[in-house]
Amino acid sequence: MMPIQSTRLRTLAAYAVSAAALLLAGCAATPPDHFYTLSGREGATIYHPSAAEAAPFYIEVTDATIPDDVAREQMVLDLGDGRVTVVEHQRWIGPLSTEISHSVSDYLTRSLHTIDVFRSSYPSHLPVYRVSMNVRRFVSVPSQSTAIDMVWTVRRSDSQNSQDGAVVTCRSVVSEQIGSGYDAIAQGHRRGLQQIAADIGGVITTLNDAPSMPAPAAKPTAPAGKGKPPVVAAMPAPPMVPCP
Repeated sequence: MMPIQSTRLRTLAAYAVSAAALLLAGCAATPPDHFYTLSGREGATIYHPSAAEAAPFYIEVTDATIPDDVAREQMVLDLGDGRVTVVEHQRWIGPLSTEISHSVSDYLTRSLHTIDVFRSSYPSHLPVYRVSMNVRRFVSVPSQSTAIDMVWTVRRSDSQNSQDGAVVTCRSVVSEQIGSGYDAIAQGHRRGLQQIAADIGGVITTLNDAPSMPAPAAKPTAPAGKGKPPVVAAMPAPPMVPCP
């Protein structure tokens, strides 16, 4: 006759094996997470501009502001007729606002041969072009298209010039036709952001090439007559740069 203690041990062992099998089955049924970036594969290559080709200015690309409905880790898909879906296991590698800013920064630093000094100290002898981005729409239509509607501003800051720098505010609306799959969605948005970054880079180059406006020389003013204010010299207007 088998001892009662041995029977209990075998029963407990059988329960443990069954529980482990159920746990493994549950884990196998959970799909893995997939992660995507908007910076592109070329972002893995570190770029070191030489002293000869380095631009005579810095850039400062701040974090983009994005709509609340896409401000999440998961991809948000537009299904049409006002319907959207959140894809739980298809995620951006970082916050979407940061991913957008990194994508634009990567393109600008490479194409303009400059350095992004956002949240960094930098010498004051070079001007800085601050880029602010407000994403109005970030649309992903599976197997059809991606679209980005963005208002962006470029502002020149020059610590050696007491004048307010030139400011240019523009709007870019880009759309890309894509194939099927989540990879195609990420690639479509990367291409769209590259187009927007190219527009921003063109404005920065135009602003930097524009002649600087020196402060007006002091002029002696004629004595003010009775009831007349003194004459004040007008400040020169900053250069006007059209949007792309």
